[in-house]
Amino acid sequence: GSERGVGGQLPRPADPAAVKEAAEAAAASLSSIAATCARMRAASRRHEILRWMSPTALNRLVPRFHPRWQRTTLLHLAAAHGMEDVALRLLQRGAAVEAAELVSL
Repeated sequence: GSERGVGGQLPRPADPAAVKEAAEAAAASLSSIAATCARMRAASRRHEILRWMSPTALNRLVPRFHPRWQRTTLLHLAAAHGMEDVALRLLQRGAAVEAAELVSL
């Protein structure tokens, strides 16, 4: 097959400096996009955690994916998995030990 371009002319070889500059610009752009995505994910996680820690949601039942699809509170989930520091913080923010019984009534 012919590698001739428009008008039957052979394409000019790319200027190595221009190719390098374009590659660096693309890499910088991708790096910037990746950094922005990372910041957005972190902000989203912070927002979700703050929403979970709100006074109205603190004692709400949340899905638990084991065993047998039970629902539990964040406090009970943290305690069941040995997350003492998380359980302590939840208690300090007003999590009720008996919340599961109160919510299920």
